[in-house]
Order: sequence, then C-alpha cells, then structure tokens
Amino acid sequence: MSTHSFQLPFFTIGDLDGLSGDDTTRTAHIDISADCLPVAATLRSARQWLVEQHPAVDMECAADLPLRGFFSFQGPQGHEGLNVDSAQLVAIDEGFVVRASLDNGVCVETDVLSLDGLA
Repeated sequence: MSTHSFQLPFFTIGDLDGLSGDDTTRTAHIDISADCLPVAATLRSARQWLVEQHPAVDMECAADLPLRGFFSFQGPQGHEGLNVDSAQLVAIDEGFVVRASLDNGVCVETDVLSLDGLA
C-alpha cells in the first residue's frame, strides 16, 4: 500500500495561549494512504454536485479517515508535537484540508492540500 506524504502549515481553530500566535510556527506532516484516495475523489464529486444543487450555500464534504499526522508547534515557549491516527479529510472549493482534534484538546486545520492527479 503506497502512502502520499505532505508537509504544510496549519492553524488552530480558536485562540489558544502559546499555540495560536504569529510567533509560533505550526507545521503538519500528513500521510494519506492510497486506500483513502477513492474516498477523497468521492468527497470532491459529492461537494461539486451539492454546490450545483444549492449554489447559494457554501458547503464542505468530510469523512473521518485513518490519516496519520504529526502536528508540530514551535514558538517562544518551546516545542510540542502531537500525533494523530485519524482525522477528517474535508473537500472545499480550493481542494482539501485536514482537520483533527489533538490529545492536548486543540483542534487544528491544515492549509489547502492538493490531491490533483491522486484523487
């Protein structure tokens, strides 16, 4: 089974002391197995169909998948990194994002992830 790996910035959902500020570098390392790509393609198609049916509504389509990720926070207060073994893959207008709840209670979302040519 092949895996596609991505490294991209992420942000916290909500303001959290020491983790949300501009002085903190946040980097996500995401691994998506080939088994998840058909689901990604279905999410993209479903979102396109929904947007055609309801063009005035901004929609997302999401699925909880066994995506592996490492979310790293590096800032003035030090370095922290947390692993996840599952996350949401979300189809949006620009592509996909990954959303996860970390063990420290922080919810995160990656920048846009392109799966063009993969899904």
